[in-house]
Amino acid sequence: MVDKELNWGWQDAEVFLPTISVIITTWRRPEQLRLSLEAWKRQIYPAHEIIVTEDDEPQEATIELLKSYSFAYMAHGRTLDEVGEGIWDQAETINRGVAASSGNVLQIIQEDIIVPPDFLYWLASTIAPSSIIFPLI
Repeated sequence: MVDKELNWGWQDAEVFLPTISVIITTWRRPEQLRLSLEAWKRQIYPAHEIIVTEDDEPQEATIELLKSYSFAYMAHGRTLDEVGEGIWDQAETINRGVAASSGNVLQIIQEDIIVPPDFLYWLASTIAPSSIIFPLI
């Protein structure tokens, strides 16, 4: 007889998984962002969120693109008038994503990086306690 306490299914194990906030920085490159989001959509690791930050005032093309990806959202920052200089630096862009995140772990990446479907699974398995089992589906 199998002890139900030890026979975790994927949904049961999710309680023990660290939540990963993926912060994607972009700058007026909606096509590269679309390709990146397609890769993030295929992640097998369930406990993650996708946050997109733009190095400039959010572009209409980026906002429209994100409407078709319900799992991702834009971390809004200051307007160009509030910044005064026009373009934010990379650190401020990342900081906006960090402020909007809710995960235990942060993965900061640019929009031109395409990740394999098990990227977050392997990231989580390197930082989670060794007693946690991460079944591949």
